[in-house]
Amino acid sequence: MHIGQEGLVSRLRQWNGANHRYGRIGQQTARIAQALGMRVITFSRSRNAEGEYVDLDTLLSQSDVIALHCPLLPGTKDVICRENIEKMKDGVILINNSRGALVVEQDLADALNSGKVAAAGDDALVVGLLVFK
Repeated sequence: MHIGQEGLVSRLRQWNGANHRYGRIGQQTARIAQALGMRVITFSRSRNAEGEYVDLDTLLSQSDVIALHCPLLPGTKDVICRENIEKMKDGVILINNSRGALVVEQDLADALNSGKVAAAGDDALVVGLLVFK
């Protein structure tokens, strides 16, 4: 399916974008998403900037696009796992700009194969190869 530029912007305006953590990169991502008309929600331990902060379950269940911008810590390791993917909207888009170990790669591959996750961008895979059916 092809969506023209106007159709894409119109569709983005209906989406909720989410940031997992809210440092400098997350804040810049939020500004871009907001410029496209998206509502942006954030889950972060620190509240270092203006924004709409929610708990993790709310972020997962309300977001059409989820962007990860966080360090690898005990509390963030495997945050994208089967259990949390099940809480996400069907057709969610996941972008990991952080560390590979934030995502359980086989769980993500399974979610992509099933269509639960429509698309994923990950520049930090641990294994480096996801197997799709």
